[in-house]
Amino acid sequence: MGKLFKICCLGLIIMMTMQRCQSKKMRENKYFLLVGTYTDGNASEGIYVYDFDDTSGQMTEVAHTNHVVNPSYMALSENEKYLYAVNENTDDKTKGMISAFAFNDQTGQLDFLNTQPTNGDAPCYVSIDSLGKNVAEANYNGGNFSIYKTDTSGKLWPATQIIAHKGTSANKKIQTQSHVHSTIFSPDQKYLFVCDLGNDTLYQYPFKINNLLPVDEAGAIKYKIPAGYGPAISHFPPIISMPTC
Repeated sequence: MGKLFKICCLGLIIMMTMQRCQSKKMRENKYFLLVGTYTDGNASEGIYVYDFDDTSGQMTEVAHTNHVVNPSYMALSENEKYLYAVNENTDDKTKGMISAFAFNDQTGQLDFLNTQPTNGDAPCYVSIDSLGKNVAEANYNGGNFSIYKTDTSGKLWPATQIIAHKGTSANKKIQTQSHVHSTIFSPDQKYLFVCDLGNDTLYQYPFKINNLLPVDEAGAIKYKIPAGYGPAISHFPPIISMPTC
């Protein structure tokens, strides 16, 4: 394997701001830095790949996509061969989409594979199980999330599951409907955790990685968050082995 990666999504409005970063082990202080952008109203081409040295802070562009619309959140597969990005569209003409790309870990090149509808507006989050078989994607305005199977080339099949939430909460400015904000697999791959900012609930769905319908909707456990808090993203910290004496 060549260079390993840091992935960051950056929003381009007037300035670039860094957000939503993920990283893997460093090799010789070098990474590929993958940058997602909002393309509406500016000249951005979508996703940019940089050669990044975290010692000097220098980065050099090595590749970019062509006309990929609003790739505002991205996730790299565990084997680092495929990249999945939501296309965060909200208007009636360009509904939300999710796109798949092949990633070359030697050169940093991205090759477009295919795209599928997200079945909900304003997709804002995407994640992949540890085997790369299932992709989970959250639709903020749609109030739902979709599950996709992948084929051996990394392409996405049409969604096999579309699971909708309902409910409101205390903040009448932003909690007048369900707003699914994130879809996160547990480290043991037995559960999918879904944060709903609109109804102040964290959902714990049983998940079976090899099933055609891997998410057990009926078996969900719901954790209510204090009214108005608006849960957005959950996180599992890395497990650190402690030395014994």
